[in-house]
Amino acid sequence: MHLDWRVNGVDLWPLYRNEVRGRLSIALIGATSGSRFPHLSQFLDRREQRLPPSDESTVVLLNNGFSRQIVGGRAFDRLCTPLATELERSGQRTLLLDQGTPADSALAPRVRGVGARVRRAKLAGVLKARLGVDSWTVERCAALAAAYRAEGIDTAFLPTARDMYARQIAMFDLAMMYEGILREQRANLVLQVCFYSVAGYAMNLAAHRVGAPVLDIQHGVIDPTHTAYVDWAPTPAGRALLPDGVWTWSDAEAELVRRGLHLPASQVVAGGHPFVAAWQAGWLESASEARADAAAVRSARPDMIHALITLQPGLMTAAALGPLLEAMREAPDVFWWIRQHPVELADETSRALFDQTGAKFDLDLPSSLPLYAALEQVDIHLTHSSSTVAEAEAFGVPSLLWSDYGKELFSDAIERGWAVVVVDGGELARAIGSSDAARPLRVGTEAVDRLLRSLEALRSVVPYQEYRGSV
Repeated sequence: MHLDWRVNGVDLWPLYRNEVRGRLSIALIGATSGSRFPHLSQFLDRREQRLPPSDESTVVLLNNGFSRQIVGGRAFDRLCTPLATELERSGQRTLLLDQGTPADSALAPRVRGVGARVRRAKLAGVLKARLGVDSWTVERCAALAAAYRAEGIDTAFLPTARDMYARQIAMFDLAMMYEGILREQRANLVLQVCFYSVAGYAMNLAAHRVGAPVLDIQHGVIDPTHTAYVDWAPTPAGRALLPDGVWTWSDAEAELVRRGLHLPASQVVAGGHPFVAAWQAGWLESASEARADAAAVRSARPDMIHALITLQPGLMTAAALGPLLEAMREAPDVFWWIRQHPVELADETSRALFDQTGAKFDLDLPSSLPLYAALEQVDIHLTHSSSTVAEAEAFGVPSLLWSDYGKELFSDAIERGWAVVVVDGGELARAIGSSDAARPLRVGTEAVDRLLRSLEALRSVVPYQEYRGSV
């Protein structure tokens, strides 16, 4: 598609590409939208106040607002807190920009709330788009629709011109805010979660404007079908909206990202999952209470198989949960730890689906516990396609997948024997009873050693302008 995608000198192709491909993927797996309009309180946050300018260079981190975990009464960001803490221990000043609402100052040594500001920017974009959409956006959305129709693809999944115009307005607004913060704090590196969100694109653009390298922190499984990380052109258009590098959980995902985004090896850091390292290394002194609560659930039912279910947004309908619900009806000797996703909590309808199975389950405590406290106690993990498969393996817990989509995502875990695909409910119930539940818990220093080595490797990451042409 030979169109000029530039607005204000910025090539917006990544914004359009990832939004369209992401919506197509959701449509193909039959997921529903789990988005809800934020409560009014989420547009205001008293912790939004500006910090004084810094005389020291600063590593700025931007979380996604969803990775917050309460561990023993203390807030902890599963991806950013371990990195900020260890960087500070090494003498590097950090600042965490928290998209949670309200922001929590306990997440890192220095925290500034930006979540309410991000929501206001998105709302302003929506309101401005309702007043009218420019012809540039209309023409490009029409061209995308025509291209898909030419391939015989139903275009109902495509975003409207109004949707895209609202996203563009919000992104440019947030980029200006982030640029000011990065300059004031003398940012020498940016680490952010989910580069392909509106806030993520804005941070990439701001980092490139100030000359600071920006890395995306992996927050879920990355596989060959993940549209944000794979199948880019050798010199992707819209480089200003893409990260300069990626922090991944594994070597295999690092290689996939390196090839998919055409990055030098030095720009992709296989640092492991930060929270796995923090948990297994015992950095979380506040975790003892959570571990005791999880152990009490297990000890109260010593003769039952304990199965952890990880739910996902858009996949909490009777159709999406069908094989699982049948397994719950047919496996009376199983106690089910049902863990909700923070983006879409179970409503009365979805709770009723579980009640109707007659199974013994807990939907609340497993959702409030740290994931790893639960993984230390369960025998088996079940999911449609959650990235918890990777984390379960790190804790010695095998996974059962009840979807063909999960089979695509976790082919490596399946090959290693840590995941099995069972899409029939009756067979899923029998697989739970026959699973090898006595797998040893993986403990040791490997995860934390990898993380600490990788923090050192961050020093070699450079902005795109310095390595372009080397790949």
